[in-house]
Amino acid sequence: MKKTLFILPIIVIIYFLFFNHKDSRLEYEDFLLSQYKNIPSHTEEELKNIPKPEHPHMATFQNFFMSVDPKLGYVPSERLHDALLETRLIQQQQEPNRRVTWQNVPSNMGGRTRAIMFDPNDSNNRKVWAAGVTGGLWYNENITDESVQWQPVNDFWDNLSVSRIV
Repeated sequence: MKKTLFILPIIVIIYFLFFNHKDSRLEYEDFLLSQYKNIPSHTEEELKNIPKPEHPHMATFQNFFMSVDPKLGYVPSERLHDALLETRLIQQQQEPNRRVTWQNVPSNMGGRTRAIMFDPNDSNNRKVWAAGVTGGLWYNENITDESVQWQPVNDFWDNLSVSRIV
């Protein structure tokens, strides 16, 4: 009987020490869910009527969720000044003449191409037109010759996105 009375409290203590703790991930999930309730809810109809740039509060909530410290439960803005000082220190320690210099070299490599077409006015079927996804209309006078470079139509086309060539 005394052994049973002695073993029972030990089992209860072991249970509470080892098996009755909440997972920190679940605690953080509960915290996020409680913070999520602070976001104003809109119906689908209200969201359609509100212009999209008029949702800065949603961007603020997203920024909060991305930068909140799980252990503290808030965004530690006091660390911002320390991070700024550390960044400046790293920049000062770098060599000042470590600038990247770019050189333009001839290249016969394409980027993402959205449209390509053989020139219907070329009887030899050698001239090819190509349009870039992010902009630009290019042509090659002789597609069968590897030494012939692609030429842009003009500087204006570099900024225009092309969806198709007709």
